[in-house]
Amino acid sequence: MSALSENRNTRELACNALNMHRVFTVKSANTIYAGSIAAVDADGYAVAASDASGLLVVGVAQHYADAGEQITVKSGVFGMDNSSAHACTNGSNMNNLVYIEDDHTVGTSAGSNSIKAGVMRYLDSEGTVWAEIGNIRTT
Repeated sequence: MSALSENRNTRELACNALNMHRVFTVKSANTIYAGSIAAVDADGYAVAASDASGLLVVGVAQHYADAGEQITVKSGVFGMDNSSAHACTNGSNMNNLVYIEDDHTVGTSAGSNSIKAGVMRYLDSEGTVWAEIGNIRTT
C-alpha cells in the first residue's frame, strides 16, 4: 500500500486500553493526515509512520496538520489495514507485535528498519487489524 494522501476515518475499539493524548510539532516538509499512525523522530518531531530509521510510533493522529503545526496524537486500540504481503491472522499473530508498512497498514514482518506499530489484539471478519498503538514500549 502507499501512505495516506487524505484524512482517514480510523475506527477505535472502546476497551480498557489506556487512551493518552499527546501533542507534538510536525516536522518540516511533512504532513500528517487525520487517522494515520503517527511517529516521532530522534529529535521529537511528529511524522507519518513509515519504515524509516529511528522512528517511534506514538499513536493515531486526531486531525490533519502540516509542517510546523501542532498535532494531537491518541494512543489506544485502532482498526488498521492489514498488509497484503505480511498479513495478520487471529491464530498465530494475536497479542504479538505488528510492524509498520505505511501510515495506515500493519503486518507481521518487519521492514528494513523494524518499526514496530504495536500489538495486534484482533482481526475482524472485514480484515481489519485491531492493534494497540502508542501504549506499549516496543523498542
